[in-house]
Amino acid sequence: MTIQIDFVAGSRFSHPEVAGGHPVHDTMTKRYRHLNFFEAHDCYLEVRTPRVMLPDGRVALVEPDWAGKLSGFTLLFEVMVVALAQQMPFSAVARTVGESWHRVPRGGRTRSGRHDRCRR
Repeated sequence: MTIQIDFVAGSRFSHPEVAGGHPVHDTMTKRYRHLNFFEAHDCYLEVRTPRVMLPDGRVALVEPDWAGKLSGFTLLFEVMVVALAQQMPFSAVARTVGESWHRVPRGGRTRSGRHDRCRR
């Protein structure tokens, strides 16, 4: 399942580096893996992410508040991966969430601090 998220034309967005609302310069479409629906249906959020024009002329990306620290995952998905990684090997976590083994442990290692469970 893919849920498309957009914003209203003419919207202004804040940016952590500069106070105030800034006009949209352009957008980037980003795709985030989110929690499954009804346990068996993968869910992705496809987001038109704004890049804003800052007062000094720079263009900066505005990440959604719910975007995870890892590329391509929501915070809720990352939290679930970390919780699973504390209880099982990363290969089992990868099977459970339907992601490749190489994508899952990066988040598990950095967030859970459990390097010892990183094995195939």
